[in-house]
Amino acid sequence: SLNEDTGDYEDGTTVLTYQNNKLISVSDDTSGLMTVEYNSANKISKMVSPGVLTAEFVYSGTTLSTITTTITGLSTSVTNYTFLGSKMVKSITTTDYTFLPIPFKSYTEDTYEYQNNTMAKNTTKIGLFDPVSGEVIINPGSVVSVFEYDTKKNPFTLLPLEYTLFYASISPQTGFINSRNNPTKSTVTDQDGITKITVATNEYDTKDYLT
Repeated sequence: SLNEDTGDYEDGTTVLTYQNNKLISVSDDTSGLMTVEYNSANKISKMVSPGVLTAEFVYSGTTLSTITTTITGLSTSVTNYTFLGSKMVKSITTTDYTFLPIPFKSYTEDTYEYQNNTMAKNTTKIGLFDPVSGEVIINPGSVVSVFEYDTKKNPFTLLPLEYTLFYASISPQTGFINSRNNPTKSTVTDQDGITKITVATNEYDTKDYLT
């Protein structure tokens, strides 16, 4: 996590609590305790971190369609998902910032491409809503993220899909955590054509899960 006083990243610990094989709470060093609620179909219906955020989940049948996330005193975001079979192929997030004295609403559209059932490419378009007309104005260019993977097991697949999609809605470029394997390299090209390459060295346990 980022230490706002020093500007450095520090190690943090996240504790996941289960009841009857169902994730019921998440606790970390940054936002404290977050509880997880379920609907009658055993799908996540709400996640609450008191005084920090509330996330509400809406489904079309058993397929996630929308997550609405309110961060206390800051913003409300609505993310709509499009699936092709079991694959998430698009997510669109609109965010109203409530802490500003004037209306400010942003737009993020992510399109996901797959190779061998693994998310290989994420294209992000960013824009703002015109406060008068209400129309979205898309910035020229896109942010393109390309991922390469190992052949080992991704531990995030042990968590409910809706839980990891929630975090991807806050940081869309992390949508790859829903892939079955672990990224070893990411190549991100921003809207100005500047490319940044990140290479990961992964370690695993005896069952081939990333540690």
